[in-house]
Amino acid sequence: ELLEIPASVEVMDSAVMRARGYLSLTEAVESLPGVVSGESPAAPSSFSMRGFSRSQITILRDGVWLGSANMVMRPQNTFNLERVEVLRGPSSVLYGQGAVAGTVNAVTRSASENSPQAFEVMASYGRYNTYQLGLGATGAIGDSVWYRNIAIRPRR
Repeated sequence: ELLEIPASVEVMDSAVMRARGYLSLTEAVESLPGVVSGESPAAPSSFSMRGFSRSQITILRDGVWLGSANMVMRPQNTFNLERVEVLRGPSSVLYGQGAVAGTVNAVTRSASENSPQAFEVMASYGRYNTYQLGLGATGAIGDSVWYRNIAIRPRR
């Protein structure tokens, strides 16, 4: 499937993000070659690719376009992400949007028929007394009902 796309695609799954210690979507995406993050107060978590920035980069959540990047992109935690997909090149090839720089797609974890009963805990503590907490639970209620619940206290 990825071989048929006329652009450069990189996928980083949750195991890689966890192993590298990326706590935010911005940290994960800017670790990829050719991506720079701005982190200015007026545009948190804004990216630059191929010499373009802001609305020239499409931001998706689970493959759904929610709005222009400078309006919808805010700091996001990686705790509930299954993977991050970065497509460099005109994203209209896949998503019908006119962004010429590329696309960042944050895919969240979800429960499915094959999901085992699982509980997850995330805790971090950093300098200046910053900390972050997260709890997650996945499982089945019946044969056709599954759940995925999370609670996150953002970095303080």
